[in-house]
Amino acid sequence: MKNIVNSLFYIFRSSLKIALRITCFLSISVGFFLVNQTLTAQPVELGRCSLTQQEEPEIRTPDFHGWDPLGADCAWFNEFKRDISKDPTDPHSDEMLKRLLDGNGHVWMQWSGSWTPPEWNWYTFPFQVVSGNTEPVTIPAIWKYNPDSSGPYMLPPEPIVYEGSTDTTYPTSPWTDGGDHHLVVFVRDEETGGFKELWEYYQPWITWDGDQISAVEGASWRRFDLKNGENPPPGTGATDAAGMMIMPLCVRYDEVASGEINHALRFCVNNSDISPTFKWPARSAANAWNPETGMPYGTRLRIKASWWDENADSAFGIGTQARIIGEAIRRYGLLLADGSVGTSLQLQGVADLRWETDLENRLNSIPVSALEVVQTPPLLHITGPTELEVGETGTWILTLLPEESTVGKGSNINIYDGEGNLLQYKFAVIDEDNRSDTSQFTFDEEGYIQ
Repeated sequence: MKNIVNSLFYIFRSSLKIALRITCFLSISVGFFLVNQTLTAQPVELGRCSLTQQEEPEIRTPDFHGWDPLGADCAWFNEFKRDISKDPTDPHSDEMLKRLLDGNGHVWMQWSGSWTPPEWNWYTFPFQVVSGNTEPVTIPAIWKYNPDSSGPYMLPPEPIVYEGSTDTTYPTSPWTDGGDHHLVVFVRDEETGGFKELWEYYQPWITWDGDQISAVEGASWRRFDLKNGENPPPGTGATDAAGMMIMPLCVRYDEVASGEINHALRFCVNNSDISPTFKWPARSAANAWNPETGMPYGTRLRIKASWWDENADSAFGIGTQARIIGEAIRRYGLLLADGSVGTSLQLQGVADLRWETDLENRLNSIPVSALEVVQTPPLLHITGPTELEVGETGTWILTLLPEESTVGKGSNINIYDGEGNLLQYKFAVIDEDNRSDTSQFTFDEEGYIQ
């Protein structure tokens, strides 16, 4: 009898194990199926952009339904999504922000709080999402600078362009010749429901032949591969000065509504505060007016931990849209993408009817003094004398590390006196091809190397 009981117990235990394994397998399979259903059941929303016209008040930003335009696994996209909240502060942070600090600058929300009247000379980046079955078209085109190409171009049937003009009627009027305007088009991946491409155009204008576009002209354009990701080499231009993507780094309503922004945000600042150089993750640099003490394109700012702890609740409130945006600035930072005017930092986003009424005031309450420049790779390693008497000559070896990090051409190493005044511009110049330099200098007065 004892043997029979043992045998029955063994059979029961074995059956239970098998049942548990089957149940576990089914649970995992069903879970996987449900996850896939969640993603593929709601593909990226097609539609026109959030140009808020009086005659069409229902227009709003197409929602991404959780799909991430920076979701591809590549070094460039991953850098945009890197948590920099614990990275060291750049030792020259105050110097780079000095003019903004003296001007009592702040973060300027550069899009409408809840509604953008058509008569405003407003600043926002409208965008469109088109089906992956939309074919690019080949039409005559002239581009002022690279890439020089005749297409084909992704042009939606009813393209909508941002223009800094009070005279533009949206969305079907011809785009003006000149002016600061953009066309931004996402292409949906019909296999997954996510993203396939992003097309961005800078200063495009068109010539109409009846109801057809007969020619496209403009300053620059770029197609980004969102499905596989990209790692563009230094010097690769795009539609903004820093060679980065515009729209994936802008503030969007549907992303804020999800409760989290998981990437850095783009900002513009006066050209007087920018150096005509660039650093990772920027890929190029446009003209700027401050080669000595300006911020290179790609410079990353963040909210200071001390300011956040003391002021976040009063400045942003709890559970607000501003709180979510502020948290992204604290954790992922702001990336310098382009030049502008004024003495404030222009945070860029997309107009939408669903923004909270107080969003603009809450974001504008962030002073420049609450921000700091993040010391991002590559980092300068200096070997040589650390103390010299005035009149002595020193020799230093300057190397950008780590070796695998990317660096823009023309990254200048300068020398300053004890009060921060420039003593020698381009003491050393390090770029991707020359990551190390040996230089000598004789101090006629006390100073330091930057």
